[in-house]
Amino acid sequence: MSICVIFNPVARGEKAARFRAQIARFGREVAFRPTTGPGGGRPLAEEAARAGFDTVVAAGGDGTLNEVVNGLADAPGGLARTRLGVLPLGTVNVFAKELALPERLAEAWEVLLAGHTRAFDVAVAELTVEGRPT
Repeated sequence: MSICVIFNPVARGEKAARFRAQIARFGREVAFRPTTGPGGGRPLAEEAARAGFDTVVAAGGDGTLNEVVNGLADAPGGLARTRLGVLPLGTVNVFAKELALPERLAEAWEVLLAGHTRAFDVAVAELTVEGRPT
């Protein structure tokens, strides 16, 4: 399984650095793609889907997850052929809580490696110039 992990390298102080060190100890070949600012996860996720990664992981909170899902959707067939992984490293992690994912990183990583999947719908909204739904 090829895995690409997209994360914010400056999230919550040293949390991202500790995260990366812990994942490296899990002994898997993982491609790490740090974001460079707000919105940076979207193009990284699109690139990972186009590159053929089996799983693209949003390591962060709901904002990071939003960017990664949109990036997968930007790649032709990205949502159909690429698994989305979630490592809840944000402050609240609403989506991860709704899926009852473990909050502890090691446990969440094990769920991801075990290949547990759930299907969910992705909503799409077309916006006008004024930012209102059409």
